Amino acid sequence: MKVLIAGGTGLIGSHLSRLLVQKGHEVKLLSRRPSEGPIIHWDPALKELDSDLIQDTEIVVNLCGAGIADKRWSAKRKKELLESRVLPTQFLFEHRESMPNLKHYISASGISCYGFEMSETPFKEEDAYGQDYTSQLVRQWEEAADVFKVDYLLTKIRIAVVLTKEGGALKTMRAPIKVYIGATISPGTQLMQWIHIDDLCAAFLHSIENKLEGTYNTLGNNSTNKEVMVSLAKSMNKPMWLPPVPKFMMKLLFGEMADILINGVEVSTEKLKRTNFKIEHTEIQEAINSLR
Repeated sequence: MKVLIAGGTGLIGSHLSRLLVQKGHEVKLLSRRPSEGPIIHWDPALKELDSDLIQDTEIVVNLCGAGIADKRWSAKRKKELLESRVLPTQFLFEHRESMPNLKHYISASGISCYGFEMSETPFKEEDAYGQDYTSQLVRQWEEAADVFKVDYLLTKIRIAVVLTKEGGALKTMRAPIKVYIGATISPGTQLMQWIHIDDLCAAFLHSIENKLEGTYNTLGNNSTNKEVMVSLAKSMNKPMWLPPVPKFMMKLLFGEMADILINGVEVSTEKLKRTNFKIEHTEIQEAINSLR
């Protein structure tokens, strides 16, 4: 298949493009950084894209979106988070007639969309969005993608915290442990969904090759904050001796963004598994060890 990846030069896109090429697919990447070869320059904000270069596209994978935890959530940052997801989606839809062979649109999405109220059973894809900021951001993100479902196969991949060697969450969490000031975040029992980069890319490949339709949670497992931090420390042969960081301190440091660090609910991945997809990395210690 001829696959066009928006945000294809980012952390996930770089891994995914390599996997797709290995599996025999032809890949082009959209990037705001001018380049040559398979990388096509575009800028959704400025409405810049040479539509002649995407006419053979059969599948679009949209990975665009500024990092949720990269900066404190000021009003300006919240605007950036929303626009970095919605504007590229709208711009791609505007160019759909430039892709006459388009069959399948796949949108990245976020797994932190169920709110923070605990449930007796793990949250499933059909459950309602929460009322917190990230849940409503995901709602608007996914609603923007819904314009494609009238004429095309539409898949939404709700992504957990991605574990990879190259930057991302692990790099941030490893930093304090490396200098002996690593600690859990109170209460430490809050759940975090995570997924190994290899499993995530395999899930995208699976959705392409099996023509999946609908919304899918993608995660390796639900682990507590303590389990993740202890596993990281063990993989680095570093001690964890400091007491948990209090909630009020997290609020002072990160503001509203602290909500996603001090809260967490359990999420199900059964829907994806029922499509005969096998998640390889389900134990946090093994997943982290594999990325050393």
